[in-house]
Amino acid sequence: LYLRDQTRMFSGRAPVTMLHVGAEYCLESRLRAIPKSRYVTADYMVSLVDLLEVVPAVCASVTELPLRSDYFDLLICSHVLEHVKEDRSAIAELFRVVKPGGLAIVPVPIDWNRAETDERDGLSAEERARAYGEADHVRQYARDYMQRLKDAGFRVETYGLADFRAASRYRIDPADPLMIAHKCAPNV
Repeated sequence: LYLRDQTRMFSGRAPVTMLHVGAEYCLESRLRAIPKSRYVTADYMVSLVDLLEVVPAVCASVTELPLRSDYFDLLICSHVLEHVKEDRSAIAELFRVVKPGGLAIVPVPIDWNRAETDERDGLSAEERARAYGEADHVRQYARDYMQRLKDAGFRVETYGLADFRAASRYRIDPADPLMIAHKCAPNV
């Protein structure tokens, strides 16, 4: 909804380069269909490709993407970082590949009641499931997540859906805003 309503990326009027890390099947066909676009998928979890139903064009860790710097107009990396041990390296890598003036949509599960992210080494899968919601999560993000994006160089804004009918229709929690990370163009 953000891309459709708040950007011109779906218009097809100008070329758009997109990187979709951990691509979701439900978004892939819609993004791939944008006229004048170049859509690239990347994932490290090739063993899950049959489950994910999206074969990645690039098989790589989000901490070391074999892609050009300052290239993509749009980066989507939805619910990936909570699985990545070195998330700050991953965020820096995402920043590297987004072109100045581009944006990254990087949602993660956030506990808005907590100030600081909970990430503890040495937890068993069962303990991680209890602490972080899923056994394969390595942290539970909190309100400080925005600062992690800023530390990498992004300017961050939140986008909340005020239209409760649309929120209900698309099953979006209005209390859980989307993080939009902008890579600002250098001052000339």
